Amino acid sequence: MKIPPALPTASSLVFPAAVSFAVTFALTPLVTSVSSRLRIFDSPGPLKIHSRPVSRLGGLALFAGFVAGAALSPSVRHAFGGCAFYALALLWLVGFLDDLRALPVAIRLAAQLAAASLVWLAGWRLPFPSAGWAGWAAWLALILFFMVFINAFNFLDGADGLASGVSLVVGLGFSAAIWLSHAALIPGSILSFCLALSCAAFLAFNFPPARIFLGDSGSTLLGFAFALLSLILFADTNPSTSAGCLFPFFAALLPLLDFFFAVFRRLRRGESPFSGDRRHFYDLLSARGWRARRVAGVSAALTAALVMLGLFVREESRALAGGILLVSAILFAILGVRLGSARAEDRGSPASEPE
Repeated sequence: MKIPPALPTASSLVFPAAVSFAVTFALTPLVTSVSSRLRIFDSPGPLKIHSRPVSRLGGLALFAGFVAGAALSPSVRHAFGGCAFYALALLWLVGFLDDLRALPVAIRLAAQLAAASLVWLAGWRLPFPSAGWAGWAAWLALILFFMVFINAFNFLDGADGLASGVSLVVGLGFSAAIWLSHAALIPGSILSFCLALSCAAFLAFNFPPARIFLGDSGSTLLGFAFALLSLILFADTNPSTSAGCLFPFFAALLPLLDFFFAVFRRLRRGESPFSGDRRHFYDLLSARGWRARRVAGVSAALTAALVMLGLFVREESRALAGGILLVSAILFAILGVRLGSARAEDRGSPASEPE
């Protein structure tokens, strides 16, 4: 789906994002206070890294700020209104209900399937043929793509300041990548900048020691938004010749690899991919004595390096950029294996809980 062209101006980009920042920054302490009064907490447990109850309703403030800023842009409303917005709202609502009262995994996955299908109905596509029988395969590929991104960022939200800090960097990267695409770019660039500044505002309260967590409503919103922003780059680049379509995989390489490691080790143990464990990379770094601030800071710095690398190679040949992405993924995978991300937990470890 092509985005209608619009004239990019500084005010069209900065003002909506500034509103997103202000709304999220104002609402986050209010949500924290209400959570405290209603005793809606993420309690300490065997699969938790915090030792005291912390509010898990941060996704409410993030969603409100993100939507408030994006809605101020007519081009964003035109490009992402209708089914795409309903998909975002549906996924956020199910995540919010899950934060209030844990929902079965099947319901959460059904919401992800429905949200991705609404995006399909809105006309967004992966760069695959979608006519005839190939349409079913393209639809399934789109659903899988969204589910991977949604759950990768959901799995990432396990340490103070980690998911919000990494998402701030990824959001800025997407804004730059879409802006530089020289195509019908302005709505996607505004949307990603609004998301980045919402994350920046939330990070002020989520930075270690966190006073509030994103919760499922916040982390799944991030994954969905980055999957949707990826489709913008796919729509405005030629996947057979351009390296620009590889940028989302550079930017999200860290959460994507952590997700695939988690699925691999859980299936290896004969468990559900959505059963919790303490072998995410941030858990293993914490076990080695890394403080939460160091984990969050190094993760954001590595993501920034990958974002810069993705922006640098976007004008190169697809073969060269793909080779660089593959080498980067292999190097990070080797680090993950050496860290212990591929190993299943000992049988004597605490019982798993849903992520």
